[in-house]
Amino acid sequence: MALVTVAAVLVIYPLVQGRELGWPWWCFAMIAGGLLVFGAFIGYERATGRAPVIEASLLSNRTFSAGLAVALVFFAAVGGFLFAFGLYVQLGLRFTPLHAGLTALPLSVGILLAATASRWLTPRLGRQLLHGGLLIVTLWAGGLGRDHGALQVVDDDLGRDAGRADHRAGHGPGLRAAVRSDPGRGR
Repeated sequence: MALVTVAAVLVIYPLVQGRELGWPWWCFAMIAGGLLVFGAFIGYERATGRAPVIEASLLSNRTFSAGLAVALVFFAAVGGFLFAFGLYVQLGLRFTPLHAGLTALPLSVGILLAATASRWLTPRLGRQLLHGGLLIVTLWAGGLGRDHGALQVVDDDLGRDAGRADHRAGHGPGLRAAVRSDPGRGR
């Protein structure tokens, strides 16, 4: 367990801090060292007779590997959405951090309830449960974009927001400016 922890720190720290520090040479050395330590971890896992931290034989199972890929995409999308949503409501809509957090609370509660309910629904519905969840999220995201302008990111370039008097004017450019780390650009 210590090997994988050291390897993760050696890879993640320079990826997080490297840009801010101007990518000094030691960032690349740490990443290379981290990859070597990951290799040592894999060698240790194969050589040891104890129960492995990661059962490598599971990765040869197509269903398991597909499930891992779906989970990776899902959690990356949720994390990316929550990050962009937080920027949008704080920089675009000028919400306080508390207001932004409370605005995202129903989504978090919904994820918690859906994860809890999936324990009983999965044996009954199987893969249809995934299709239903995808449909619900798609409809929700479409409604969010239509009602709040959250998906109108390109309005700034097209000039459609210029001179609009309604409460939604500037939301798309606000998000775009926040993502570019230049809040003044979208106004």
